[in-house]
Amino acid sequence: MEKENKLSLEAAEDQFELLTDYYDIDLDDEDDSDVRRANKSIKKKLVKAIQRGLIEIKEEEDTLNVYQYLIKPMDGIKSPIKYKEPSGLSKIAMKESGKEDHYGKMYNLLGGLSGEGKKPFLKMRGRDLSTAESLALLFLDI
Repeated sequence: MEKENKLSLEAAEDQFELLTDYYDIDLDDEDDSDVRRANKSIKKKLVKAIQRGLIEIKEEEDTLNVYQYLIKPMDGIKSPIKYKEPSGLSKIAMKESGKEDHYGKMYNLLGGLSGEGKKPFLKMRGRDLSTAESLALLFLDI
C-alpha cells in the first residue's frame, strides 16, 4: 500500500472545506462532546484520505462529486466509486434498514449516492470501508 502523500495537508484541508462548505456542513457546530469527537475523527480520516489521493472532490456540471479510489478493489466494486450529490432518492434508499441498523443505513445511502446499491459496500474491507463509512457519516449530516 502506497503511503506517499499526493497533496499537502493544507491542500487536503482546502478540499475537505470545499466539500463541507458546498453542503453547508459545520462539524464544529455540535454541543455534545461525543458528537464533536466523532466529527473530528471523520474530518481527520477524510483529510488523510484526500491527502493520499484516495478521495478526490471535483466540481462537475454545476455540482460536487466525490470519488473514492480503492486500495483493495474487489470483484463487483469499480474504482473509483463516484458519489453524486445527495438527493431525496439517495436518502430514501436508507428506508429498508431497521431503525437501529446504522451500518445498513450507511451502506444503503452510499449505494444510493453511487448508484451501485449496498452490495459492493458489504464486500468492502479495511481502510476502503473505513473511508466509505466516514463519507457516509458526513453525507448523513446533509
